[in-house]
Amino acid sequence: MRQWTRLIIDVDYHPCDSGNSTWYCERTAFPKSDLCAGKVLSYEDPGGLFGGIRVDSVSEDGLVLSYGTKLYSISMEHPNLPLDKDGRDYTEFELNLFLESAIVVEDTPDFYRQFLTRDLVASLCSSDIQALKASDAPCARYALGRWHYVLVPEEDSCAQAEKLFREAADAGVADAFYALSMMNWLGDTSEGLENVSEMVRLRNEALSRGSLLATLRYAEDRVDGGAEAPEEPAVVRDEATRILQADPDTVPEWYTVLGLAYKALGERDRAKETFEAGIVHGSVNCYKQLASMALVDDDKVQFREWMEKGMAHGCAWCFLLDADMPDEEYEALPARGRYATSSRIRRQLEQGLRLGEGLCGYYLGLNYIYGLLGFGIDLSEAERVLRKGAALGNGDSCLLLARLQENREDSTPEMKEEAARMRQKAYNYGIEDALEEPEQDEDDGRWDAYV
Repeated sequence: MRQWTRLIIDVDYHPCDSGNSTWYCERTAFPKSDLCAGKVLSYEDPGGLFGGIRVDSVSEDGLVLSYGTKLYSISMEHPNLPLDKDGRDYTEFELNLFLESAIVVEDTPDFYRQFLTRDLVASLCSSDIQALKASDAPCARYALGRWHYVLVPEEDSCAQAEKLFREAADAGVADAFYALSMMNWLGDTSEGLENVSEMVRLRNEALSRGSLLATLRYAEDRVDGGAEAPEEPAVVRDEATRILQADPDTVPEWYTVLGLAYKALGERDRAKETFEAGIVHGSVNCYKQLASMALVDDDKVQFREWMEKGMAHGCAWCFLLDADMPDEEYEALPARGRYATSSRIRRQLEQGLRLGEGLCGYYLGLNYIYGLLGFGIDLSEAERVLRKGAALGNGDSCLLLARLQENREDSTPEMKEEAARMRQKAYNYGIEDALEEPEQDEDDGRWDAYV
């Protein structure tokens, strides 16, 4: 649940000079607590073209405003209101209003559902994070921990996440037990080591307390027997089917679970139908699943369509589109096409990394190290993106960072120690050969990102 916190009045303007596409903005903000019926809203208007705005009424859902001779509504359902436009002195002006909202901190099932998936966590805005930081409620501690752990916005985010999860778990937050379970499974706690028995103990505790996050992830694990779970895709299929039949509009991640179960059972058509239904009901992860299936089917047109749609809807994994383009295919493009393609792939990978997809860090790092796809060699930039990819739990990024540290001409004992730690983390994250003795002339490690 969200509530609106401020009314924003923007006067946007743009000089109509040839070749000038820059817009400027004068912003005036009104806190919800300062707004009441009859209040006249004074705002910055550099063109002096727009009239007064008066509050007609205020509600929890929004506002009714008087402008000129008309009344206008702005609400949580329709938070943007283009109010007027005009021009003078070869300059265009627009008067735009919108409601700024923030998450409501409350210990309810709906609150925890806002943090179930990476795309949901990535959709949090700055006002949401401020609201979570301002609250001492255990549910807010957990939610802030999820933000740190999923997106790694700060250098010590992993340590902060562990602290916040422990505080929330001590207060009885069920999802926090599962979050700590995963940190133990991946060796992301302060001890830096996998602890399988503790992972299982904490996961069982989360399940016994009714954690929806644990229930969904455990169902996914039981599809293929991962994370010390029994392999029982048929059981998971039946469970997910019952849940969706009872309520088709339940948490949309159940469509992902059901689709994965059908896929594991060899029922590919049913899997595709289920993932498509998941998209209709709001499961962003289903774009990744459909794109992966199209790639296996060698349907390049459908694959590209799902990847592009996934990017448009915030699926971080889909920003890997063309990340593994063969060098010969890139070099065959005309000069202008190479520049546009290189710029597009760089923007996509940076955005995917911001949205929490660590594999985007790997491909960025790979391109910067070897100068692929027109990136140009930049080892400092490679180190930056690989560190972010590693922090996001991507084993490929960990291993490539280790190789970078080991093979640098100025490699120090400290760098080699860090490389050893990165190799261990890569192993924790599923790269089975990560602990093998480093070689001097290693392959660049490129492989298909999508299969």
